[in-house]
Amino acid sequence: MAHYLQIIRRMLNNTLLVLSAAMLIIMTGLVLWQVFTRYVLNAPSIYTEELVTIILIWTGYFCASYVYGTRQDMALVFLKERLSGKKLRALCLIIDVAILIFAVGIMILGGYKAAMNTMKVLTPVLQIPKGMVYMIAPITGALILIHQFINIWEDIFLEDESRLKQYESLDNN
Repeated sequence: MAHYLQIIRRMLNNTLLVLSAAMLIIMTGLVLWQVFTRYVLNAPSIYTEELVTIILIWTGYFCASYVYGTRQDMALVFLKERLSGKKLRALCLIIDVAILIFAVGIMILGGYKAAMNTMKVLTPVLQIPKGMVYMIAPITGALILIHQFINIWEDIFLEDESRLKQYESLDNN
């Protein structure tokens, strides 16, 4: 089971990493285009600023999901380093369950509600529904949910030595 969960985690993380990198490249190109059109052509592009903002929002959410998949999220590191055995396992479980509750309550349910409430509101320049921009919250909330189920499974079933090796392998990927 652990092997299959690792495959799922690795596929998700690689996909998120590629998407985030592609979005950063696209944003860089759009910003360069904006600078070129503004200062060289003296006719600034009207759509690039709004598009870069949208892509930046989506990149941030994808990167947040990636962070949970690699277990590099902000955590109580000073406590984790001092604990071992059942106490460490309990702390990791508490943190992972709290993140899972946040992902479901705020990102999936709240994000979906926010997206649906703004579907009729259009962005000023691109004229796309703002709900499409906000839909990234429930999408990445679902990805974080998958990551957290894997993390909780590991907290419960993997021995401390196996988890340490697993963290090291995540850091190397």
